[in-house]
Amino acid sequence: MELGGFSLGEVGEHAMGSFWKMLAFYHGQNLNAAELARSLDVSAPTIRKYLDILSGAFMMRQLQPSFTMVSGTIRLLRASRLFRRWR
Repeated sequence: MELGGFSLGEVGEHAMGSFWKMLAFYHGQNLNAAELARSLDVSAPTIRKYLDILSGAFMMRQLQPSFTMVSGTIRLLRASRLFRRWR
């Protein structure tokens, strides 16, 4: 997988390619970094790092969750969702 001028740092091409293929199954779904991490045998922070790289390359979009305040407590209305950018 070639990302042009983007530096992958210590992330290998094979690992990023496997991650990209795995994300095809998560398009439009809620993000569960722990589940993705288990599937790829890496840690959840590594998954977030991979997502940051792909988001920075405009290949992936993360829809951030929304919150609301109800009687003094914060409630999560929606979890993060992942979307591949097609063009």
